[in-house]
Amino acid sequence: MGYITFSIDGESEELPLNAGFVVGLVPQIRKLLIGDSAPVHVIQDTALLLGGGAIPAVTLIMRGNLLRGLQVQGSVILGMIIIRYVALPLLGIGIGIGIVKGAIHFGLVHHNPLYEFVLCFSLHFHQQ
Repeated sequence: MGYITFSIDGESEELPLNAGFVVGLVPQIRKLLIGDSAPVHVIQDTALLLGGGAIPAVTLIMRGNLLRGLQVQGSVILGMIIIRYVALPLLGIGIGIGIVKGAIHFGLVHHNPLYEFVLCFSLHFHQQ
């Protein structure tokens, strides 16, 4: 039987991971930081605000570097925009509808049009 060990040795990707495990596993810390009634919920709000803008910022930086550094054609950038903002959301909606229809077919959820819409809507936002 193996053991899972967590070490904080200064590597950049392990420190936030370990901190997240500690916050999630210790109920006193979780109640202190997470939730609307938490005394220092401003930390959670700040993390959500920063995290929400991280992906668009990285996308813009990557596109700027591609335009300036690699001398790519405009069609490549147009293709990236179409894939990111048109094709992937449509694919995600299709997969979400397939998951919900499969769950209804196998009897995991009951057939209710409003319930199906809410499930598809929530799956779409979780895939982004």
